Amino acid sequence: MAETLLRKSLDVKVEKTGEVSSVVATLNVKDKDGDVTLPGFFGEQTVSIVTSHDWMDLMLGKGTLKEEGEEAVFRGELNLDDPDAKKLHTKLLFDLDHPPAKIEWSYNLRLRKGARVPFEDHEEFGDGYWLQPVDGEAGVKVDEVSPVMVGAGEGTRTLGVKARKGDTMSILEELADAGDEDAKTMLALHRELDEKTEHQKFADQLEGALATLEKVVARAEQIREKRPLGAESRGKLNHISLSMKELADKVDLMTVVIDDSVMAEFLNHQRIENEMRS
Repeated sequence: MAETLLRKSLDVKVEKTGEVSSVVATLNVKDKDGDVTLPGFFGEQTVSIVTSHDWMDLMLGKGTLKEEGEEAVFRGELNLDDPDAKKLHTKLLFDLDHPPAKIEWSYNLRLRKGARVPFEDHEEFGDGYWLQPVDGEAGVKVDEVSPVMVGAGEGTRTLGVKARKGDTMSILEELADAGDEDAKTMLALHRELDEKTEHQKFADQLEGALATLEKVVARAEQIREKRPLGAESRGKLNHISLSMKELADKVDLMTVVIDDSVMAEFLNHQRIENEMRS
């Protein structure tokens, strides 16, 4: 069948081991290209990871793409033995460590004939295109996923990088020692920001923490207006809510002048409760 080459956007999550889990697309939502992806469009297939859709940058990693609920999800791994893959991993870490994160993601695809069908005057989406399966099979072949500065999808971003700061710094230092100029620049920025944070007034740090939390809540509201939050996002928001409730009593006590022994007794009580919960 005839094929059409396109590129789309995705969200990505990277583990410190190099594992990557990405939301490639949300089904039944209209994107910047005017496309609405229908269930069954992706099927299940193996794809590679490159950077900026540069196919000369051969396979920094690979994994599987398939639909899970209302999302098309990529799960794979970066090859951290490859210097270019390690550099990509470091850039994702740096972007998340210093919000707001700017890196977006995109994917390329080859459409089967009949997989992209125009529609007009839809009551919800207006004019656009359906991306749909063909003859009961996936309507697309996805070759690779790539980090980019601007993707086609709404709200594409890196979801998370589960790595301690020490891991990030060790990777940067290793690359910098090997003469990588980008790593040297990012290492210098890390250290400059660390120094600023170390000398930051506590009141300013509190203001920054509140602003970050407000941005997270605002972002959740924006997503919720377009589609239901995913199970992972709901779980993390619930964890934040529970954590804030546990911290509320501590914060209230810190805003009044009390005897140190009372504070110590309260904190010890909280510690015992937390140990019992765990």
